[in-house]
Amino acid sequence: MHILWALDGLGTLEERDLLVGLTNASPGVREHAVRLSESRLAKSAALADKVLALAADPELRVRFQTAFTLGEISDPRAVAALAAIAARDVKEPWIRTAVLSSCAERADQLLAALAKNPVFRDQAGASTWLEQLATIVGARHRGDEVSRALDAAGGVPRDSQLPIVLGLGAGLQQSGGSLSSVKESASSGARAMLDELFAQAAREANDLDADLGKRQAAVRLLGYAGGESSFDVLVGLFDPRQPEALQLSAARTLARFTESEIADRLIDAWHRLTPKVQEEVLAVLASRQAWAARLLDACQRETVPAAQVARATRSALVNHSDPAIRGQAEKLFAAASGSRVEVIARYQSALSLSGDAARGDKVYERECMACHRLGERGFQVGPNLALIRNRTPAALVEAILDPNREVQPSFVSYAVVDNSGRSLAGLILAETANSITLGRDKGVTETILKKNIDEIHSTGKSLMPEGLEKTVDEQGMADLLAFLKQVQYDIGTLPDFAQPKP
Repeated sequence: MHILWALDGLGTLEERDLLVGLTNASPGVREHAVRLSESRLAKSAALADKVLALAADPELRVRFQTAFTLGEISDPRAVAALAAIAARDVKEPWIRTAVLSSCAERADQLLAALAKNPVFRDQAGASTWLEQLATIVGARHRGDEVSRALDAAGGVPRDSQLPIVLGLGAGLQQSGGSLSSVKESASSGARAMLDELFAQAAREANDLDADLGKRQAAVRLLGYAGGESSFDVLVGLFDPRQPEALQLSAARTLARFTESEIADRLIDAWHRLTPKVQEEVLAVLASRQAWAARLLDACQRETVPAAQVARATRSALVNHSDPAIRGQAEKLFAAASGSRVEVIARYQSALSLSGDAARGDKVYERECMACHRLGERGFQVGPNLALIRNRTPAALVEAILDPNREVQPSFVSYAVVDNSGRSLAGLILAETANSITLGRDKGVTETILKKNIDEIHSTGKSLMPEGLEKTVDEQGMADLLAFLKQVQYDIGTLPDFAQPKP
């Protein structure tokens, strides 16, 4: 292996050396010979033949590298080779990553090949492969490729049809398209399949006896189907008799729609929603300018109590890009724009009160856990609370009550408006050349393609909103401080790198 790389560094590596490496008894040598062959495959049929053959190599690491390298081969046999690796290693997520990285230009062909393979389809994990491949096809939004994917879906059982159509719906949405738009140009068989899938999804979403996972998949599919009949079904799921998880899925799915009537229907359903569902519905209503205006009007009329609007949603509204919405929100949520000096001064008494850590645990669960992780509990959106060992109680009170006094750059909230008019707010958790991923409370994330962003700006503020004093009094603050002090010295809550050394 070292000799191959040394020869490559000296510029004297020849095809015959690589052919020896590709047939070496050592898996490590074969793996690196595949890597070193990449730049020569287009010009050497002999090397291409050997690399294609290694799709059947007995060693996983060699197949892993081969899957990456096959992306450099335009030979039509590469699809069959990638399909062979996928069928053999369907349960290996890293192999899936390698294969997907090599099939952007031929995802529809690989999808069709795998969909036709019953041995592949019957393995656990096959649905994930089919959905991700279909997402790539949808995101490319090329009519002939989408048609091939739909035709491939038409020839398989429903359990395999569903992930393909879900993936196409997700990918098309990313590229500004929709299943309903491509359906018109699809074959008659594909149109009939989609009609049946949508009708079955409507029935399954409403079936109280059906498996929850299947009902949630049906809800997702209805979101991609679009149309008034779909959102009628989704809005109808906001019923106390329905599982909370299903109602949350329905709320997140409705966020993809644009019809103004949806906001009115959600506001009408408000009083029969459970607290978690109410919170999610508020986030959905705040996500679109027209819906946000209706939400604020409902708060003004007290149809939706302003006091029940979660702090994260308040923060999104008072930092909205539309001046009218921003102004109305500031009036409704006056605490968000008030001075924090007086509040902090008032809460100094909490420093001298005797706190109860058990009660403080409840305050943490109610107020902090949605955004702060502590040991195995909570969500990693804001800073990890296990790392506050050096903060004094007084400093913690200031940070809690005035979160915007000092905000680390990685915890500054951003407001994003996409090309469908939807407004989103959160921390930028990840960024690639083509997308950003926003995160908000309770670990909810959303990835947005950069080409679909109309506007993005930093709010200059923390995602943690002001106004905790509305729900936590001085004694509650003392209890929270006692709880945080206790867990600071609970070694089990610290990450490995923070553990004291023996």
